[in-house]
Amino acid sequence: EYGDFLTSLRGCYVGAEDAGVSVTDVDVVFERSRYITCISSNKGGSGNPSVPTAAGVVSAMEGALESEGLGTLKGKNIVIQGTGNVGRPLIGYLLEKGVQTITAGGVDSTSL
Repeated sequence: EYGDFLTSLRGCYVGAEDAGVSVTDVDVVFERSRYITCISSNKGGSGNPSVPTAAGVVSAMEGALESEGLGTLKGKNIVIQGTGNVGRPLIGYLLEKGVQTITAGGVDSTSL
């Protein structure tokens, strides 16, 4: 039904994988509509966008720091909300950039 609904909108809205919607769910919708993204790679899609999203967040943080003349992420103290599909890789990227501390809220300890 959701795929048919998306098709009826003729591209005014495009569905995607998100909280509570898996790539497997998206693949099922893709059987009924072309207006869906994040389909699995075996169907020609990009799959779960969480890792690229985390990389984009880091790039945005770096751009904001540069814009304000505040240097790089190295040595900074960072606060993030959640350690889910985006938060986990985000933490990894931030550690690679040399942040001093990361404080995370909304943490499910089983996800770390």
